[in-house]
Amino acid sequence: GIIGGGEGATLREVLKHTTVEKVIMIEIDEEMVYFSKEHLPDWCDCSDFDFDGSADWCGDDERADLRYEDGAAWFNNRFSDQRIDEEEYKEDPFDVLIMDALDPQDDIPFADLLYTDLSFLKALYGSLSHDGIIVMQLGGAPYISSPPENVALNAKRGILTQILSRAGFKSIHIFEESHCGFHAPWSFLVAMKSEVSRKRWYRLGAEVDIDIHRRILRNHSGKPALKHFDGAMMTSYQLPSKAFESVYCKATPTPESCVEVTMDSNNSNKNNEEEEEETMKGRKEIRSQSVRRTRQNTFDMYLDRHTYEKNNSGEGESKNILCDYFYYNESRLKYNIAIDYENIRKLCEN
Repeated sequence: GIIGGGEGATLREVLKHTTVEKVIMIEIDEEMVYFSKEHLPDWCDCSDFDFDGSADWCGDDERADLRYEDGAAWFNNRFSDQRIDEEEYKEDPFDVLIMDALDPQDDIPFADLLYTDLSFLKALYGSLSHDGIIVMQLGGAPYISSPPENVALNAKRGILTQILSRAGFKSIHIFEESHCGFHAPWSFLVAMKSEVSRKRWYRLGAEVDIDIHRRILRNHSGKPALKHFDGAMMTSYQLPSKAFESVYCKATPTPESCVEVTMDSNNSNKNNEEEEEETMKGRKEIRSQSVRRTRQNTFDMYLDRHTYEKNNSGEGESKNILCDYFYYNESRLKYNIAIDYENIRKLCEN
């Protein structure tokens, strides 16, 4: 299912999967859909799909079911605690939900509902199948120098993971993507209803490539259906960016997963029992980056790459790691004010 998506591009990408049997797109603005059909034809063009049920306009694909309704009301009426128990409001659960609506940075009441209203997010949770997932776009990705999100423009994004956890989601992941055609990399969130989906998130790139080959439609033109996604790209999504981690750890109070616990045993005169008690207490030292992470937060699988590489790699190996990362991400690093792009480029050219 798609919430929003009036331009048709999200629908186009979903319909590329042969495993998709039906797509319900709930968009409040019917005029926007037909405006895009006329003036943004590339965004909703499915004419190249080699599929019997496809059509020139993605909205005419036999698998597409377009509903011109208020998305929030649609889900609340069918899946919330106050749902309407009538036959016309009964719907099968979704395997995947994609929220392609307002940005969480938008300062309007409807954006507050989409990203901070617990009852609505519980309705979305209830609309999913047992191992269903929801995908949300979260606006422009942060820089390392960005302020903590709970005191800035991204306040709704900053608390969203907590609300999703309260709604019942078992595993939440944030990633960024730089191929959207915007001025800067864009951020996204995936929330999973079960641990089964979490295991799929961490699959090897080769496994993802095999699935892509099996399930993605072929095009009449012979061109690849996916321009910017493969197994290698998927593995880059598996861990949050360093900038997201840095911003997360600037929050007040400091998240537990951003605190390093060290031991203080300065008093050598204490007996063994007292020393053991003091050791168990520990002394907390706040670091600028996350060192120890729990399984309960978004960054649980993120490795502290910079510290590890500095302590465990030689000069040449550190340079190779840096340059590999630089070449893979050069297109977006070029416009990142938090790094010295020219100096890194010169270093890696030598």
